[in-house]
Amino acid sequence: ADSISVASPWMESMVFPENPSGAIKTPRLPVNRRVCDGVYVWPMYFYFNNFEVPQADIPDCSGWAYSITKGYSTSVRARFITYKKDQPSYASAVGSMADTIDSFGHGIYSEWSWMGQMQIQQMMMSRPVADPTSWVGAYGAIMKEKWDVVNGGFANCPVLTLTNFGKGAYAFFLYKAPYLGIQDNFISSFFLDVLGVKAPTYNWGFRGADPSTYYGEGVGNSDFTRIGKSLNSKP
Repeated sequence: ADSISVASPWMESMVFPENPSGAIKTPRLPVNRRVCDGVYVWPMYFYFNNFEVPQADIPDCSGWAYSITKGYSTSVRARFITYKKDQPSYASAVGSMADTIDSFGHGIYSEWSWMGQMQIQQMMMSRPVADPTSWVGAYGAIMKEKWDVVNGGFANCPVLTLTNFGKGAYAFFLYKAPYLGIQDNFISSFFLDVLGVKAPTYNWGFRGADPSTYYGEGVGNSDFTRIGKSLNSKP
């Protein structure tokens, strides 16, 4: 996996900041073997850094995928990609994938939709982030309120702990002993049955990695719960 050979099948994929932990990871492989996901590179997801994107920590990558919708919606999905032209094999691979997705057989993203997304983007960028009436500025204020409420509400919780105060778009909780290993479903029984909030565990998110390597002995795939930008209350 650490090979720098152009023939190596291994690629490093980084999300900046990491989803859902909000962590800023350290790159491991050479640039020509790394692609990055920047859908959360929005000021409002960096409360811990005074709502400023830490540009010095942005990794150097062969290509980036960015979202033009994550700043206002998690259900609408539209994005763009950038890549370095001085890596012909990578540029060729990106072009090949784009040709397939953009073919008539797969459906072309409506020009009206693209123009509409551009209008929203221009509206969001029409005022500086320091302006509390700007889209990003107001969103940042809402995120600050959310983080402060969540952090205070769970500060002395005996069941779980908030692992990422002020980092990223999501609150990422880890269960404490003796509550480790109890969750056995996609939906957290603690959040649903005790708090009345429908929230998922993260049993699908580690994709083969062992969470105990990063969070300590005895921690398993289902010992986490992720809360997004909104809470769905139990009826």
